[in-house]
Amino acid sequence: MKLKNNKGITLTTLVITIIILLILSSITVFGGMSLIKRANVESLKTNMLLIQAEAKAIAEEVNFRENALNTEDQDNETKINAIRAELLEGQTQVSTDATIKNKMNFLGTEEDLSNYYALTQEALQNMHVDTKVPEGEYYVVEYNFESLDVKVYYTKGYNYKGTTYHALSDLEEIKD
Repeated sequence: MKLKNNKGITLTTLVITIIILLILSSITVFGGMSLIKRANVESLKTNMLLIQAEAKAIAEEVNFRENALNTEDQDNETKINAIRAELLEGQTQVSTDATIKNKMNFLGTEEDLSNYYALTQEALQNMHVDTKVPEGEYYVVEYNFESLDVKVYYTKGYNYKGTTYHALSDLEEIKD
């Protein structure tokens, strides 16, 4: 019986093995990056949906309390302002803050910002939204207290295929 002189793998076999490993690892990396992007947009949408639900509850409470006021009372404007100040605690009116106002330029310059409120970290905690917003970025809520319509925006936005989306309604349109 003759033993073969087996000295190990050939250089060709080694190169082919390395090429196959590189192909598999690149597929895994790109697949993982896609999953991370999808998770980031889903996390942002979830936070914005939580904010929308809490903001809608606040809008309903404001509407209820304002409708309960005596219509003949001359001091209603003061009472309405007090109700809104109490229920919107921790929220900054965008029209009164130049820094936040500049961040909202994606809406257009003609937009009336009096019903837009930026959420501070305290307001987010009061809304049970456990997220940290980067310095200089804001979640912003547009309240319509009469129709109880609430819109949520994120000033940083989410970049998808070259377009930046700021509104929750726009983010919900993204399908991957």
